Amino acid sequence: MLFRSYKLEDLVLKHGHKLLKKITEISDNRGVDLQIATSESLTAGLIMSSLVHLPIGGWAKYGCFGVYDTDAKRVFNNVIVDDVYSHTCAKEMVTGVLNNSNATIAISVTGNAMPYFNDLKKLGEVFIGIAGYIQEQNGDIKIIYQTRSINNCLESFLPDIGKQIKKKCTN
Repeated sequence: MLFRSYKLEDLVLKHGHKLLKKITEISDNRGVDLQIATSESLTAGLIMSSLVHLPIGGWAKYGCFGVYDTDAKRVFNNVIVDDVYSHTCAKEMVTGVLNNSNATIAISVTGNAMPYFNDLKKLGEVFIGIAGYIQEQNGDIKIIYQTRSINNCLESFLPDIGKQIKKKCTN
């Protein structure tokens, strides 16, 4: 049986809408054209697909690198780290998006969907990166980034869905 939650999809679309509105607001206030791109391993394009599903801010959606395979991460995002299930990989993916596109904001997601039996603690572990550009006082422009990790088997972001995910992870 496929796990599907319309509540979760609604939540994703709600937050995607907020993100696109914020990008539009910042673009309008600062007179710059911000565009978002994603590098998605674990989600394989689902984040950008969710943004594209929303009928607003088309100009703000740059594109997506669907990099499920380790080699794809290396080819399209210049990932060099050995552990592709890590903060470092999420950082290399998100900065790789900016270095390999004309996007101004990037999101990356990687995680271990099928860990080996001797490493089951990694089940549900997800690493997310976000990056953008900043202009320093000397005029140089550099990429800034931040990464976060969550574990879907340990954290419940919605009470009823969290319980279902925990049950599936336990099984």
